[in-house]
Amino acid sequence: MLNAALVGLLALVLFGPYMTYGNTVAGGGQLIRQLGYTLVAVAAIIAVRGLEVRQRLKVVPLPLLLAVGWCGLSVAWAIEPSISVRRFVLMAMTLWTVFVIVQNMRWPAVLATVRVALVVMLVLNYAAVLIDPVHAIHGGVADFDDTFVGSWYGVMGHKNQAGLVCALTIVFFAFDRGKIPRIAQFAVIAASCYFIWRSHSKTSLGVCAMAIALAAFFSYYRYQYRSALVGGLVVVATLLFGLQNFYLPAIGHLINTPMTFTGRTEIWSAVWRFIVAHPVLGAGYGSFWNIGPASPIFTYGFGWVQEVSEGHNGYLDLLAAIGPIGFLLVIAGAYVVPIVRLIGWRQAQQDTGALLMAMMIFIIGHNFTESSLFDRDTIGQVFLMLTVAAIWSVNPRSRAAESGGSDLFGWANRDETDSTARAAPARG
Repeated sequence: MLNAALVGLLALVLFGPYMTYGNTVAGGGQLIRQLGYTLVAVAAIIAVRGLEVRQRLKVVPLPLLLAVGWCGLSVAWAIEPSISVRRFVLMAMTLWTVFVIVQNMRWPAVLATVRVALVVMLVLNYAAVLIDPVHAIHGGVADFDDTFVGSWYGVMGHKNQAGLVCALTIVFFAFDRGKIPRIAQFAVIAASCYFIWRSHSKTSLGVCAMAIALAAFFSYYRYQYRSALVGGLVVVATLLFGLQNFYLPAIGHLINTPMTFTGRTEIWSAVWRFIVAHPVLGAGYGSFWNIGPASPIFTYGFGWVQEVSEGHNGYLDLLAAIGPIGFLLVIAGAYVVPIVRLIGWRQAQQDTGALLMAMMIFIIGHNFTESSLFDRDTIGQVFLMLTVAAIWSVNPRSRAAESGGSDLFGWANRDETDSTARAAPARG
């Protein structure tokens, strides 16, 4: 039943763009998706006997729970509370369902199901292009950008969604191959690369390449190197922060040219104006875009910007929605703590670790030009939660030694170390 719940969840998520693209009605979600997610959540509860053993339903880690809690609290000051609460419930339900499924299934089974779902989507996308190109390839002027013409999107409704799913397919087949024949692995990756190329989804293509290249180094990572790794990342981040004052004006001039980022910088400027005007609490979760005439974009955006439905930057959208406190809670719970936990694995399953690291890097990079972070049931958000859930559950008993006082990241793995100790059989 858990596997069936995962299949249902993936179907709802992956077909979500097809069912909702172009629907800009305030509060717009569709009944079939709402009922579908409810049935999947109920199936997950029944599968783990959650009503009998309530502890099995307490699966969301505290850092992420705090982030979800703040999003729920922001409903109280949302511009459109009724829309905000519906969107919050959808986000919280899908997040929790992912954790219940992943933490109660064996990782190989989860991985196999996800891969099958992604391959099915790849086949359907190619079939749509071959059979019905009129409704699978962008034609005319789309989204204020005539460069869309000729871009493939298959059954995904939009080229950026098609590019995202193809990029996820590449990542999921690049690492942790298991028993998949090498020729099948290469065939899926090659087919995905070609489709993403024909979709002209520049963000997904570039970020995917970067994620795979960086995650490949994780295959050679050893737990004892963790302090050097984190120290190096801190040094690099500090240098980049220091250099931004010198290079930011030049970069800003570059990206604001008409041919760069297809006008995204104009959208970012509008969102940023709202953030400056509301620096503490924001608009409330899910209460910035697509809420009808009350949407702030009509006040802070101009011209064609008022007709878009997202900020094409997950971080700006999140900051505008839930303010800096909520933003930091989300970044900590969704990015920082999971990555610290991942690099704290001892005797790590290297291929699995590389796959999860590649997913984290990809989602982090993808949100710089697209919006999915903590955004309801979007593909990027659900796959991020799937990755985070796997980081918390895949490798719980692989540590070679107890975390001592000198372990910089012992706090991130303490619960697993304790559970391993309790599970050890008595000797003598």
